[in-house]
Amino acid sequence: MALLNKNISYVLSLIEEASNSIDEDFKLNLSRLGISDLPPQIGELSSQQWLSLQYNKFKKLPIEICKMKSLRFLFLNNNFISELPKEFFKLESLAFLHFNENRLRKIPADIGRLKSLFHLGLSDNQLLKLPKEIGDLPSLRHLFIDGNNISQLPAEIGNLPCLNTLCLEDNKITNLPLETKKLVYLKELWIAKNDMNEIPNWLCDMPRLETLDLRFNNIKKLPGWITRMNMEIIWIDKSYSKGINLFGNPLDAQSVNAIKKGKQALHDIL
Repeated sequence: MALLNKNISYVLSLIEEASNSIDEDFKLNLSRLGISDLPPQIGELSSQQWLSLQYNKFKKLPIEICKMKSLRFLFLNNNFISELPKEFFKLESLAFLHFNENRLRKIPADIGRLKSLFHLGLSDNQLLKLPKEIGDLPSLRHLFIDGNNISQLPAEIGNLPCLNTLCLEDNKITNLPLETKKLVYLKELWIAKNDMNEIPNWLCDMPRLETLDLRFNNIKKLPGWITRMNMEIIWIDKSYSKGINLFGNPLDAQSVNAIKKGKQALHDIL
């Protein structure tokens, strides 16, 4: 489908404005225009660093943006894109990639080429797994893969030395690889709405962990060591900024009541 006629001149005018701008932080916002392709002129913006194409009708990644080698911020949320072409991974300056709410089924091994990635958002796609090359992203701080169909993480997830936030909510994960304990800078681990039936004991060895969201899993019994973690244990039906949230798990009534009363009450029954 060609660019909607009513939007052609508007898109071209924004591209021209970006081309003429001397501001290296100029934000090229082409969101919510109902477009499904881009004019070739956008590929000439070799120094453009920020581009938003959110809430459009792209079924394929616009190949023209693969020429924009200076892109650092790219927003492609809420489209219909099902695959990433090899050319995309030439954008090695990318730091923030938002690809939520598309139809991606697979992340190519070439993801490991994006060494500058700081934030990677892949929420609400159709992913079944992550490639082992996800561990080749030394700068990655935030990884969001919630709302997919992933049942297992690659062991290489433990090779992300700077990872601060890992969101796995609403997948089909039954356990986490032992290598996850190597994420010593991890502060937030969101695993709500999965198929976990126990809490890994190595979580005690993660010194900076502040948020552990385990809501709506299949945890039936609490381990005795959980009271030794320097975190509040809570039972709240919503995402919470800090603590170990166990709401919605099939725990016995005594454990639930103890959680509601506080860690000391829980310590007395474990």
